[in-house]
Amino acid sequence: MFHGQHDHQYLSSLPTRSTSSTSSATCGRCASDYHELFEKVTSAKRRLEELTVNRTLREQQLELYRFQAEEIDAANLDPGEYEELEARASVLQNLEKIKKDTSAVTEPL
Repeated sequence: MFHGQHDHQYLSSLPTRSTSSTSSATCGRCASDYHELFEKVTSAKRRLEELTVNRTLREQQLELYRFQAEEIDAANLDPGEYEELEARASVLQNLEKIKKDTSAVTEPL
């Protein structure tokens, strides 16, 4: 491509300048629109990741609850058995306290 000595005068003519400024304004709007859409996409991706993590945690909790429910069902507890187990636990705690007190008394000074 060849250029003449006065081609720069063509570039500074009024119609070319107005097209250039119109093009620049359009480009500015496009950049602004692009930035806005980019922020929306980034925000949506972040929210999706949060929801995915929350879903995973809920699924893990649900699995734990299912396991615990199955363990309780498999124990086949009889009515009143819980109260009996509580009473045994209380007796064992008292025995542990008596054992500690006895060993403290019988230790040489």
